[in-house]
Order: sequence, then structure tokens, then C-alpha cells
Amino acid sequence: MGEFKAKHGRDFIIGVDLGQARDYTAICILERFEELTGEAAKGQWLKQVRYAMPHLERPPLGTSYPDIIERLKELIARLPDHKRLKIVVDRTGCGRPVVDLMRKEKLSVIPVTITAGGSVTGSVFGGYNVPKRELVSNLAIIFQAHRLKISRKLPEAAQLVEELQNFKIKVTLAGNDTYEAWRESDHDDLVLAAAMAAWYGEKRLSSILHLPPMPRPPIETRPPSLNELIESQPKPSDGGRRERI
Repeated sequence: MGEFKAKHGRDFIIGVDLGQARDYTAICILERFEELTGEAAKGQWLKQVRYAMPHLERPPLGTSYPDIIERLKELIARLPDHKRLKIVVDRTGCGRPVVDLMRKEKLSVIPVTITAGGSVTGSVFGGYNVPKRELVSNLAIIFQAHRLKISRKLPEAAQLVEELQNFKIKVTLAGNDTYEAWRESDHDDLVLAAAMAAWYGEKRLSSILHLPPMPRPPIETRPPSLNELIESQPKPSDGGRRERI
């Protein structure tokens, strides 16, 4: 590969868990970027998606939805240059009106409704129905694989890391998944905001990584191309005229 580094710039995904009157709202910003990590044996590039968390906050309890929207617009204005920006919002509690209000403010919103189902349904504009199992397992995989870098300078970082470490997936005898500490503690809003952003980055955001041309293997290690076969044929000795059969 030499010194070539394939990158497509950065994407930002903002996860927003909108609280009710007695619940906190959490805002998590993930920076998503892809790296070229090597060349596979079969002649394909190897790449990996990584994340950084430059911002995490919990606005004061009772902050109105319009004020949350203004805060989002303020945060977006501060972001560095990027390729794509998506805002993934938990629609489970607040419902459609708040999502519509965000869209009216020209925010690129992806609504998510958390379900107890077994599969993901829905679409980008209409919103996704995502099982708890999908969100929890996806975030756990990224975190355990050290693909998510959380800045220790964030005031809420320690609480988030503690909640992530306390997450345990339990499989009951009936085959149903139960989740420890899911919306049962004061800080689950932080985990939920991060989980939604990470889920969208892994499952729904397509790759736009610009890759270099794959080096062509030597002729002796691959089947010859059609042009190579034609060029290898002996030249006619009659000045280009061929005997018609």
C-alpha cells in the first residue's frame, strides 16, 4: 500500500434521547471515520469503521423541546468540516410532534422507536423500529472491540463508561433477552443516546471510502484476460489476409 491512506473525511452522528418532564435528555455526538487497514489475501481492501465521542451532555432537567432544538443547532454550527450529518432521535417517548418540529427547523432527523421485537423495520424518513437487543449488542461490540474512543475530558464520560460496563445481556430459559439497567437508572439516557448513534453508524450509514485501484496480480498467478489471449496469438503470414474456410 505504500504511504497511501484511504479516507472519506468524517461523518457526524448525533444521538438524542428526549426525556419527558421528569426525565433527562441526553445528547451524544459521534465522529465516524473509516480507515484502510490492509489488503486481504483475495485481493480485497480491508477497512474498519471507528468512532470518537467529542461531545456528551445532559441538559438541565425540564429543558423544553424547543430549547433542545436550539441547542442542537448550536452544536451543529460548531462541528468541523464533514461529509455527512445525521441526528438519530428516540421517538419512543416524545412521539411524532417533536420529530416534526425538528424537521421544520431543517434538521436531518432519523426517528427511532425502541421495541421488544426481534427485527428492525421501517425506513429513513418514516423512522425505524429497533429492538433493544439490537441497540445493546451493537454498542457492546463496538465498545469491547475498542472502536469507540470516549474522551475522558467530558464531564459525563465516567458515568457513561460505568453504565456501559454494567450492561449485561441475559438470556432467559424462554429464549427472551432481558437487559440490565435499561431505562432503570438515572443515567440510562446517556447510554441510549450513544447506542442509537452507534447503531445508525454501523447498520444504516453506507461506506463512501475512496479506495485506490487494487494492485493487479502477476499474469502467472491469474487467468489471462481476453486482450492478453488475443495478443498472444501468432500473427498471420499473408500480410493480414486469412484464408476463408
